[in-house]
Amino acid sequence: MRRFLPAVLAVALATGAHAQGVTDTEIKIGGSTALTGPGALVGIAHDLGEKIATAEINAAGGINGRKVVRVFEDDGYVPARTVTSVRKLLDVDKVLAITASSGTASTLAALPMMEEQGVPALQTAAPNTVMFSPMHKTLFVVGRAYGPGTTDFVKFLAARKPGAKFLAIVQDDDYGDDVQSGYEKAIGDLKLTTVGVLRYKRGQKDFAAEVLKAKQLGATVIVSGGIIAENVTIAKEARRVGLEAEIAMLWSGRLPQTIDLMGEAGNGIIAADYVGDFDEGPGKALFEKARAYLTPEELTKLNRYSLTGYVGARLLFDAIGRCGREVTRACVVAKLETTSNLDMAGLTSPISFTPDSRISDLKLRYTILDWSKKAWVPIN
Repeated sequence: MRRFLPAVLAVALATGAHAQGVTDTEIKIGGSTALTGPGALVGIAHDLGEKIATAEINAAGGINGRKVVRVFEDDGYVPARTVTSVRKLLDVDKVLAITASSGTASTLAALPMMEEQGVPALQTAAPNTVMFSPMHKTLFVVGRAYGPGTTDFVKFLAARKPGAKFLAIVQDDDYGDDVQSGYEKAIGDLKLTTVGVLRYKRGQKDFAAEVLKAKQLGATVIVSGGIIAENVTIAKEARRVGLEAEIAMLWSGRLPQTIDLMGEAGNGIIAADYVGDFDEGPGKALFEKARAYLTPEELTKLNRYSLTGYVGARLLFDAIGRCGREVTRACVVAKLETTSNLDMAGLTSPISFTPDSRISDLKLRYTILDWSKKAWVPIN
């Protein structure tokens, strides 16, 4: 045995020892998200955003001469499947980092496994407080936290509509807790008029009672704290009963598909987001680049989650690149946490992390749904 260990060491030194997921020519990364099922609208878009970023950097020579290889698993937005997928990515595919793991519950389910192995992990779809408070060493959240984001949003709405009577309709879960806390902070900070907070069970489909209550209470601005379908139903119900209130929603539902689902009832809805669109400015430029890497059918599936997926991938590639040729998981984590004002070419505000913070807290931008244009139009 004493003679065997030096022999093994000699072989390792001769052939070059690499971190998991890294060879002389490749860097392998992995992700798990919903490519089928109810979350596929988000998961497929995210996957395509990463695909664009990966093809783009490989076309430019890779990362310090190494080609990036992606392995992506479908977890159907089911936490138990996320755990299975991430275990495969780590133990079988042996990826260096995890770039996606569906929503909050899925990420938290797989997180102990990733932390145990020191795996750099990104979450770009669900900037929920439980993702970064308390801080998880290897998990980095790209976006604007729901709570502070809602606070900023309500303050923006208050300046836009002085004297408004505010009402929040939020989910009865961690996401709803964040939205409600941010809402209540803004109300308290500015001493705004609120007629209450209505909570509903996740997955609820009928909002007739909540909208009728909003009308009875005289709400003139409704903060709709749903994901996608809930915002659509609330908007349609409000228009059906003649509720003349301004409806505002967070970024989770700001999709081209939402416009189609809402129909004319969505006209005038205001949305906050930390990424732009593919039909304006930097997003439009990226869409033109994407034509070289995606099929015509794939191009039709792009949405805001493609932009967050793209930005997350570029963030990871930057950190890996700063490790030089000696790429390890520990090095990638160290480079991610010292990311400072990383320029994302206008797709988002610059990205920063610190050794004590794992949320990027990107700057919000605001749009209004113009039904005549079938588009989210920036509010100046």
